Amino acid sequence: MSLPTLVLTAMAWEAAAVRAVLEQVQPEREGVWRGWCRGREIVLVRGGMGPRRAEHAVDEFTDTPLAAVYSVGCAGALVPELSVGQLVLAPAVRMFDGAGRLTTCEADPRLLADVQSAARQAHVATTDGAVFIAILIRFVPTSLVG
Repeated sequence: MSLPTLVLTAMAWEAAAVRAVLEQVQPEREGVWRGWCRGREIVLVRGGMGPRRAEHAVDEFTDTPLAAVYSVGCAGALVPELSVGQLVLAPAVRMFDGAGRLTTCEADPRLLADVQSAARQAHVATTDGAVFIAILIRFVPTSLVG
C-alpha cells in the first residue's frame, strides 16, 4: 500500500477545485476530505488563510508518513511575464527555518514530472520558477517525502 499525498488549500473554492478532480471523495470532518486520483490516495485539507491557520491545518500531519505534500491555490505573482491561471512548478522552495536561516527544500524531480504531465493533459500552462514561503510552518523539509 502506498502512502497518501497531502494537498493543502487555504480557501473553500480552492478545495472545491481539488475535490472536483478526485474520485470517491469522502468528508472526514470539516475542512478535511479523502479521495483518490489515478490510483493514489489524497488527503485534502482546507486550512484557511494566514500563518496560524496554515500551521493548525498541518499540525496533525507532522508525524504522518506521506508520499508528497502539495500546497495548491492562487497567489499574486511578482513576475509580470506570468499569466492568470499559469501553474508555477518550483524545483526548490526557499523559506526561513526556525532559527531564522534561509533554507532550501528541493522538490522531487519525479513529482515535478508527474505534475507537468498532468498539467499538459489538462491543457494548463506551466512554467518553472522559484517559490519563497514567507510564513513559517513547523514542517521539517526532509519530512515532506516519506
